[in-house]
Amino acid sequence: MSLNHQLTKVIGGRTVTGVVQTDAQSVVQFDDGSRMTVKTTLSPTLGPLGKVTRVRQQHTTLNVDLDNDSTLQFTTVEPMASVMVRDKNQTLEYMD
Repeated sequence: MSLNHQLTKVIGGRTVTGVVQTDAQSVVQFDDGSRMTVKTTLSPTLGPLGKVTRVRQQHTTLNVDLDNDSTLQFTTVEPMASVMVRDKNQTLEYMD
């Protein structure tokens, strides 16, 4: 699985405070008020929440690795155009 350098640079070091799942998407909430929206086909695999260390991606699998050796794993709708990050003011920081 390849490292997603751009997304790692954007959300690396942020602490995940929660994940809200709906039918078509997951919203990852961070301690600084920012959010990452992932268009998903399946609910994410959740473990203990923590600080983002890196993001890995291959095809429709998106893994967000945390500093407590756990991983948030998402199955995206498409290999691309499935992830968006907005800061606390809703300014777009990342989109793929």
